Formats: sequence, C-alpha cells, structure tokens
Amino acid sequence: MRYFKYELWKNSTEETEARLWNENSHRYYNYFNSIKKFFSNDFINSYLNFKGFHDYKILSIRYADAESVCVELKKNKTKIDIRYEGVKSFSVDFNNCCNELQIGDLPEWGYDEFYKLKDNYFTHSVITSSGIEIEIGFKKISVLIRGNTE
Repeated sequence: MRYFKYELWKNSTEETEARLWNENSHRYYNYFNSIKKFFSNDFINSYLNFKGFHDYKILSIRYADAESVCVELKKNKTKIDIRYEGVKSFSVDFNNCCNELQIGDLPEWGYDEFYKLKDNYFTHSVITSSGIEIEIGFKKISVLIRGNTE
C-alpha cells in the first residue's frame, strides 16, 4: 500500500496521522481517476456504488484455476464476487496483523489501491481491518453482485 497505510488508518484519530491520511486519500483518488478508464464500466460502477467494498466481510479468497483468483465478500444480505483473471502474482502479508487471527476468521475489507503496470497488467492492494495486506497482480477484473443490494 502506497497511500492507505495501516499505521495511518489505525492512528487516524491523531492530528498528524489524520492530516496525512486525508492528503494521501486526495493523492490516491486523483491517481485512480486517471486509470479507471482501463477497467470495464460494469466494474467501475459496482466498485463506486458499493464504496470500494469497504467494510465487507471477506468470506473466501481462492485460486479458481492457474491464472485466476476469486474473492467473496458479504455485507448484510449482499454478496459480491470479485474475479481476477490473468493473475501473475498473489500475496498476503500478515506483518501488521493482530496476534490472534484464527484460520477461517477473515477480516473486513478496508481500503484498497489499484496501480497500472506495464503490458496491461494491474495490481490491486487491499488493507483489511486486522492489518492483513492482500496484493493481486492481474490483467482483468470483474464483479458479480448477488442478493439484496440495499
């Protein structure tokens, strides 16, 4: 994560961290607005309508096949499936995580950042409510919304 650092998020009630968080938010959203044209309208509309999937519970993260990763999220009665295709990298960093995360006890999706790479690849970095950082390098992303979308 370049902009939405976990240390700033967890200390965002402090004046300096709150100021830095706001500055980084503006910088990132300016960058995101310059690259969102590379994603499908369907994905961008869902992403923006569901506020970047912020506070959605992560139900599962799985390799669907050799080059795709699927992430399943849920909040209230809405389920969201994010599918990454053309995956060339996938990592999970537990360095900021609490000491007592149990297997199967996945946190909430917090903040995320997209980056455009060379050769039409992108990186999606996510910081979770527990400090886990997820990073997926991919070529294409799609989303499926299921359930009540209130």
